Amino acid sequence: MKPLHIYIIIAAITAVMLLGISPIAAQEHSSEPLSALSFASHNIDFGTIREDGGSVVRTVEAINRGTSDIVVSEIISTCGCTTIDFKPRTVASGELFTFAVRYDPMNRPGRIDKSIYVRASDSEEMLRLRLVGFVLERERSTEELYPFDMGCGLRLRSNFHAFGYLEAGEQIRESIAYINTSDRTLELEVEGSALSPQLLLDAPRHIEPGASGDIIIGYATTADEQVYGTIVDNITLYICGTRARYDITTQVIATDNFASTDDISAPKVDISKNIIKFGEVNRANTICEAETTVHNVGHDPLIIRCIESTSEALTCGVIGFGSGEEVTIASGKSATLSIKLDTSHYANGDDVIVERVRIITNDPMRPMQTIKVGAIPMW
Repeated sequence: MKPLHIYIIIAAITAVMLLGISPIAAQEHSSEPLSALSFASHNIDFGTIREDGGSVVRTVEAINRGTSDIVVSEIISTCGCTTIDFKPRTVASGELFTFAVRYDPMNRPGRIDKSIYVRASDSEEMLRLRLVGFVLERERSTEELYPFDMGCGLRLRSNFHAFGYLEAGEQIRESIAYINTSDRTLELEVEGSALSPQLLLDAPRHIEPGASGDIIIGYATTADEQVYGTIVDNITLYICGTRARYDITTQVIATDNFASTDDISAPKVDISKNIIKFGEVNRANTICEAETTVHNVGHDPLIIRCIESTSEALTCGVIGFGSGEEVTIASGKSATLSIKLDTSHYANGDDVIVERVRIITNDPMRPMQTIKVGAIPMW
């Protein structure tokens, strides 16, 4: 026969489950509060406010329901939009404690969901209060909506777009909004001599006064094209024969097509060292050298499609293979990368050297791996 207390425990758990509450949840509901500092509400409600209506202030109230003094030493905001009118103080037992929270809605339209944290002496954890509400979006000027003044009255919403990965045989597109703020028709021409063949570009030839629309940019590759790595284009526009003030810069990373790849048997990259620190160097004539290892911890062969660097001062290659040559690494095997930094390229500079090596492979989960290379020029 089971002891009586076992039956009592079983009966208690059954009763809780019949009420639809787990034993753990029941403990949570009956647990002691983090602090004896009790707030009227843990939500600071700003309601619906206008973006251009100026800062809004709410007063927060709490009372010390304990029997001892509580020191409130700090209140931390998680956002620059929130300021707190507060000085550290001691709150006696039964005493009311208040402070003001100011929220600046400018350039923050939409839902308010921020937090502040109160440090009280009787709690190891900081007490969290949420700021809630909604900011009604203000009407924006043309200059705000189209911040890039290209000249001659043409303005763009952006002049840069990074597309991420482009798999072989696929295409991706994006739009850049424009507006003609002038009182004349603008004639638009594109300097296309240095653009990559993978770039897709659809720009109007004529833009009427006051007209707005989109310049369509994108990239496309064929399945058998075998283009790998970073593709960057600087698109130069001519507006009524005058070169625009800014180029439109786009970039994409071309990879294998992974649509039919089996994730279980796919190759997988593991690099032994992703950060290379050369420390203090002579910026005039030092050749810094380091090695790191690329492991294939997947099943299928891993292919290093290409290796890129962010500067001519930085070179990287697989030991035993020629520059630009594809390298195949069998499952469980590895290859050694040699990395060299020529500091003479930084002879006239004092800034900390930070460059990157990018390795493009047929790993479907992480087609591009980055190795960060740094040095400190000292003499």
